[in-house]
Amino acid sequence: MTGLFTDTIAESTSGSGITFSNDIVPATPLSHRNMIINGDFRVNQAGNKTGKTAEEKQFAGDRWTLNVNVGLGTWSGGTEADAPTGSGFRNSGYANCTSADAGPDHANDFVRIEQRFEGQDLQQIRKGTSSAKQVTLSFWVKSPNTGIHIVELEDRDNSRYCSQSYTIGTANTWEYKTATFPADTTGALNDDNAESLRINFWLGAGTNWTGGGSLGTTWHTTGNTRAVGQVNVGGAVHSSNEYWQITGVQLELGSVATPFENKSYQEELQRCKRYFINFSGDLFSVPQNDHHGSRILNVHPIEMRATPTGTVVGNAGSSHFDKLGKQGCSAYTSGISTNHNSSVTAYTLLAEL
Repeated sequence: MTGLFTDTIAESTSGSGITFSNDIVPATPLSHRNMIINGDFRVNQAGNKTGKTAEEKQFAGDRWTLNVNVGLGTWSGGTEADAPTGSGFRNSGYANCTSADAGPDHANDFVRIEQRFEGQDLQQIRKGTSSAKQVTLSFWVKSPNTGIHIVELEDRDNSRYCSQSYTIGTANTWEYKTATFPADTTGALNDDNAESLRINFWLGAGTNWTGGGSLGTTWHTTGNTRAVGQVNVGGAVHSSNEYWQITGVQLELGSVATPFENKSYQEELQRCKRYFINFSGDLFSVPQNDHHGSRILNVHPIEMRATPTGTVVGNAGSSHFDKLGKQGCSAYTSGISTNHNSSVTAYTLLAEL
């Protein structure tokens, strides 16, 4: 008579395409394997942006940053309802160069689309140890700029870099790409809430980043090999606006790109709110110092990464306070307290990396 349980199970393939054998709990988890937040670009609390020539957070949707150094064109960015047919995605993030720069004017010029990670969320990579893991990035991309493009992992704790190239073969057509980054036994990532790692999608670069001869595809500390071969997306070689568009971004352990891990909209939104919260509508007014004023108390829906900064959006007026019969005010001021709550008269809170 056999028991209800056995010591091993036969080799099988999960619904996500991961094959495992003799292990009830696979070494690579089937859930929460994607380290990217908002990889399908459904969350865009801040809205689309125009006229950007320097660093801008939430640029192509939440958690995606435009980083322009010195100046390489003028950019608009955000999310739109465009994705590969049959892929399961409905949205994508875009960067559109609305005022082109024929080429880098300075050696230090660059433009990148980035996602930044807390070190405490990356300890499973085991970077800087003898058991360090390789990771694989997968994504869909579309651009009129055919040719070689560069995507990079940047270790901010140890100033180490690793780049991989991908080729856009057909203009204005969605293409699926993967890139595997080798394990790095040098330079552990800090186990805290500060920035430890970036994924950098290069869109243009000067000679300080491209003049090293060959692309640095292994972990290294040399700056001029980081973006060798990168085409200039803002170079105005086409008659229409230059753009670069992406969706379905996934970063996971191992050398295999598994199908994209779909999360609920609510889960992804909550993960984004750790870094940025956009309050809208009337906020609750609390009397302060009797008739001498009021303050608005915002209770954060989740604990933010760090003590946020507040920014006023729209106009404040006495109508916000009249319901309590107290004296109104015509301006808001910030009184940030903790990453749990704020005594703040602002509509947006930022705790980005």
